[in-house]
Amino acid sequence: MRRHIKRRNAVWGVVGIGLLVFGLAACSSSDNSGVVHIDVGGTKTQAAAQTLTSAAPPPSPTPPAGTAESAESADDAASDTAPASTPYAIPTDSPDLPPGDTVVTRVGNEDITLDALRQRVRFERWRYLYRIARLAEKYGTDQILDLSIPENAFVASTFETLADSYSFGGQVHRLMVLDAIVFQEALRRDIEVDPLQFNAQLAQYLDLTVGDGGSLPPEFEDVYAAYLEQMEIYSGMNEEQFRRLIRARTLYAQLQFLISNEPEAVPASSMGRVGVQVQDIVMSTEAQAQDVAARLARGEVLRDIAMSYGLSPTGEGTWRIFRWSDSNLTADVIEAVGYASPGDIVGPISIPQGWYVALVGEEVFDILSPTDVDALREQHFLNWIEGLMDDPAYMEDFENWERHIPQEPLPRDVSPLLVEENFVFPPTATPTLAPAPTATATATASE
Repeated sequence: MRRHIKRRNAVWGVVGIGLLVFGLAACSSSDNSGVVHIDVGGTKTQAAAQTLTSAAPPPSPTPPAGTAESAESADDAASDTAPASTPYAIPTDSPDLPPGDTVVTRVGNEDITLDALRQRVRFERWRYLYRIARLAEKYGTDQILDLSIPENAFVASTFETLADSYSFGGQVHRLMVLDAIVFQEALRRDIEVDPLQFNAQLAQYLDLTVGDGGSLPPEFEDVYAAYLEQMEIYSGMNEEQFRRLIRARTLYAQLQFLISNEPEAVPASSMGRVGVQVQDIVMSTEAQAQDVAARLARGEVLRDIAMSYGLSPTGEGTWRIFRWSDSNLTADVIEAVGYASPGDIVGPISIPQGWYVALVGEEVFDILSPTDVDALREQHFLNWIEGLMDDPAYMEDFENWERHIPQEPLPRDVSPLLVEENFVFPPTATPTLAPAPTATATATASE
């Protein structure tokens, strides 16, 4: 069965963190037909608005808070060094695995294959674990792997995410779909990769910081070489595939800026939350309301009219803003006031509280705040992505990949420091929401 991809949200919970982290180690990572999941109700993420993320290290251009460190910084670890470990090898594929060139999803004119998806899943798993291992080497396992410390919530969140292999694979799949979408749009618009932004994205993946003018730091070459070596061991991804991924991040940011700043991103109708000035009153009977309307028409002041009925007007008899979102008013009232011109008298109109009468004044605008404008621009970009993802003529998902999501590498595969005895678990584990992801894109434009 073919289907186009729908947007769904993901909820992750901490259910016995020790089991989530290390129970997977007992699974046969090469037996994809008998996958063991620690499922906690996770479903796939919202496709356009989100991608894989965690407090550390998110697959988005911006890494989690922390000091960028070079590979040599591990020599300064306070108390822990990684013991020697057996060389890692990617497990042999299961006999029931379809051919690697099997197309799992078609996005525009680009095909996503099973091999590419499985490789990307392994890369994203390794990338999460590799950074935690490096932090543990530098600062000590007692500082990084103590999950009872609130500051280490990112570590627990990482293992929560990786524990649900099915949902994690779904998020990576969506990430690749977004790559394909933005890749093709970048080519259509003839957008080239900005070299300074490329360097910044690359440095962030390595937990480094670019210098003045976008220059890479002196330790870059050593850190980069070590990263590539480990990446290829654990995921099979080569340097060109990695740099293509970085180009994707860069182009995504460039496209997001361009599309979010299109004129239609903030339409004129959204530039203010329109209201209107009114002086209004609610009377208990229709006859009283008709009398109020007639006296207003003759030019009497509403405050004086109200006091003649023994009512105590609020305020000083000045105008108030009638907002279209006022839930206390009926649709009839909102429509009548909306069509009225300054100086018109509206009513009497029956409402649950009595009979409504108003003198309509000038239109009023509440100017959007910068935050509101930014939100509209972001939503415009997401709507563009979602529109393509929901178009069955543009995208087809063949539903032939979900049983074949890798469960490796495991924490202990990436580093001998990431073993159970080095973790301190909280006394109780309560359900939490996993942090939400961002989109990325892929392109082969010039670096």
